[in-house]
Amino acid sequence: MPVPEGAVATAGAAAEVARDIGFPVVVKALSETIAHKSDVGAPPCDGCASGRC
Repeated sequence: MPVPEGAVATAGAAAEVARDIGFPVVVKALSETIAHKSDVGAPPCDGCASGRC
């Protein structure tokens, strides 16, 4: 699974990067106010399901 380097701070910038690198994409959010996906019952990405995250 390719992992491009970089960071974005806005939804618009994230959308632009996603268009540039191609879809599908996975977003890694770092925030004290956003719950982790496993804490809210969200499914893992394919990379995580295969142990590559």
